Amino acid sequence: MSALKTALPVIRRQTAAAGGLALAEGKWPSLIVRAGAAAQERFLEFFVATIRNKNTREAYFRAISRFLKWADERHLELEDIRPIHVASYIEGFTVGLADPSVKQHLAAIKMFFGWMVTGQIVPFNPASSVRGPKHVVQRRAKAAGLMGHICNHSFRATGITVYLENGGALETAAHIAAHESPRTTKLYDRTADNITLEEIERIRF
Repeated sequence: MSALKTALPVIRRQTAAAGGLALAEGKWPSLIVRAGAAAQERFLEFFVATIRNKNTREAYFRAISRFLKWADERHLELEDIRPIHVASYIEGFTVGLADPSVKQHLAAIKMFFGWMVTGQIVPFNPASSVRGPKHVVQRRAKAAGLMGHICNHSFRATGITVYLENGGALETAAHIAAHESPRTTKLYDRTADNITLEEIERIRF
């Protein structure tokens, strides 16, 4: 499968006589192009108007483009997509992705189709009834012998903490974690939790 082009679509307004939008070739999913001008404009508005965070916008664009490419390869049109298609994609095509990535894919697809429904581009949201992976992290943690409450945020905190302990910058960690502000990333920083034996021995009675 060829790599997806992840750059956000670039548009320019045509003359009033021509009307509509001119699409940058190769940037837009084929299903959106075939769905017509209203779908194209709604598609663009979804990323511009509803998602303020640049990293989230790019991640959602990749996820939605990947799903729409999958649907196009199965000869589906936008209005043909049903819950069974979304469920099949989530269960099969995302094999190998981490659970948080699968959840993000599903969240992006649900949000996108909800936007298309309110814009009267499609009659219903085919992703609304599809469920993502549940309690997978807890089951895997239990199997690995890890005690206590473990969730995807536990692994994110571990990754950020190890990165910072190895000399990484907080601002870079924020970019990696797709956080809008380093203040959010700081909440995952557990470097201050590491108390050495030397510090313990400072306790005197």
